[in-house]
Amino acid sequence: MSRRKNKLVPFETIVLATQGDPQALEQVIRHYRPYILSLCRREYIAENGNVSIVCDNELKLRLEAKLMAKILLFDIRERGHIKRNT
Repeated sequence: MSRRKNKLVPFETIVLATQGDPQALEQVIRHYRPYILSLCRREYIAENGNVSIVCDNELKLRLEAKLMAKILLFDIRERGHIKRNT
């Protein structure tokens, strides 16, 4: 099993991502990238008949863009103030 399986994105990172912080957004996208890649696997049959599994890059980019849009729309009701790292 993967070591990442039980790792969660830190709450502070999620809050910063919902506020549009580019580094936090990238960290969340990076966290979900293995799952996105698993959804984008497609079978490709070459002219010579060889079959291989490839990543549908257009679908990958669309899923990452959709995730980013949903992160930015996500509403977190904070209990305390979270400082932004500057």
